[in-house]
Amino acid sequence: MKAFWKQVKITKDPDKCWEWKGSVGNHGYGLMILKRRGKKKMITAHRFSYQLTYGKIPKKAFVCHRCDNKTCVNPRHLELGNRSKNVSDAVKRGLVKKKGRLTEKAKRFIRENPYGHSQRKLASIYGVSQSRISKIVREGRSYDNSRRNGQHREDHSGSEVRGNVCLKEIQISGP
Repeated sequence: MKAFWKQVKITKDPDKCWEWKGSVGNHGYGLMILKRRGKKKMITAHRFSYQLTYGKIPKKAFVCHRCDNKTCVNPRHLELGNRSKNVSDAVKRGLVKKKGRLTEKAKRFIRENPYGHSQRKLASIYGVSQSRISKIVREGRSYDNSRRNGQHREDHSGSEVRGNVCLKEIQISGP
C-alpha cells in the first residue's frame, strides 16, 4: 500500500509517532477513502494502519492509541480494545474523572465524537446523563465553529470534499 504510506511521516525512531499527513476530520483523526470494486468507503487512517499490519479488525472492536495522538498511525502505538477498556484507559490517562466528573479533555472528545456515537451512548460510556452530554456539545459549538473556519488544506488535486474535510482516494487491489 504505497499510496497509504506516502501520506505518513515515518520517523527514524520506530517508537515515535508516525504522523498522518493526509486529510484530517473535525474529530482530529486521519481520514481516507478506500476505493475497491467501484465502491468507496471512508475509514480512519489509524484503523487502516492497524489492519495493514495485523490483519482484520473484529466487528465492534476499537483501535486505540497508546500515545493519545489522534493522527498517529504507527502500528506499535495501536492496540485493539473495546468500550470498557477504552473508558478505563480514559480514566487512567486523565480524560475522565471517576464518579461522572468529566475533564476538559473528555469534554473535547465528546464534542468531537470520533466514533459517531449517539448522545445516549456517550452518556452510558461516561456515566453521566444524556442531558449532560447535550449541554457539553452545545457549549462547544461556538468554539468549535470558530476554530474550523480557519482550517483548510492547500492541495486538493484528486480529492473529494465532504463538509470541511478534503479526502484523498486510495485505490486498493485484491479481494
